[in-house]
Amino acid sequence: MTIYNPLNEGYMFCCFGKDLYFKLATRLVNSIRKFDKTRHICILTDDIKKLSEHLTDTTNCNLIHFHLDPFIHPNININNEWHKYGFYPKIFQSFYSPFEHTMSFDCDVVFHKDFTFLWDIYYKSNMDFIIPGLSDENNKSPSNWHWNAIDQIINNIGINIPQTLSSLMIYNKKLSGMIRKNIGAIFNNIEKWGCKSFFNNGYPDEIVYSIICGAENIKPNEELFKLWCTLDVVDSCNKDIE
Repeated sequence: MTIYNPLNEGYMFCCFGKDLYFKLATRLVNSIRKFDKTRHICILTDDIKKLSEHLTDTTNCNLIHFHLDPFIHPNININNEWHKYGFYPKIFQSFYSPFEHTMSFDCDVVFHKDFTFLWDIYYKSNMDFIIPGLSDENNKSPSNWHWNAIDQIINNIGINIPQTLSSLMIYNKKLSGMIRKNIGAIFNNIEKWGCKSFFNNGYPDEIVYSIICGAENIKPNEELFKLWCTLDVVDSCNKDIE
């Protein structure tokens, strides 16, 4: 696929906190570049200087500082390291993307084979936002998800919610609008609705994306979920740095 505008399509991920994640960011840039040397990469971070020192290849890389203050909500405690360095950046990353169409990953992803066919899956979907996940014909998550609490959450909110996996997301500019539309109600009610803060003693970002998918009638992509849970093309959660 020919890229006529470097800001039309690109990759984005977050790199915050510990040195481990800056090393992982370098590994992910190198992994992407094995299979795509053309599209630009945008990295959202809390320390541009440190990230610059770690990266071995900054060609077509855009480093952007994430500003936490505009997004802080009293129900999402910023004294929790995961909330500060993981949850908030993952939820609001799309607000910073310079691309018309963005493919985002967690920074602990490693690609074993060419992954660029994911762009074709995105365009063929004709959707503004695709995310791996599972749901039935009514867009309802399997009952065992979110520590077996998802059925109660669905009952409390009054809409069906799918299971999602946010290690991969592909979206256009409309995603940030969906987040703006729904995030106030989600943050205001996240504990009341029964969402569990069991991930690193905080809320997983997936439950937020799941509620947005439910509210916006977006069904997650099961094909991508199966792909992302195998080691054939990608190792989607690998923090082992040699």
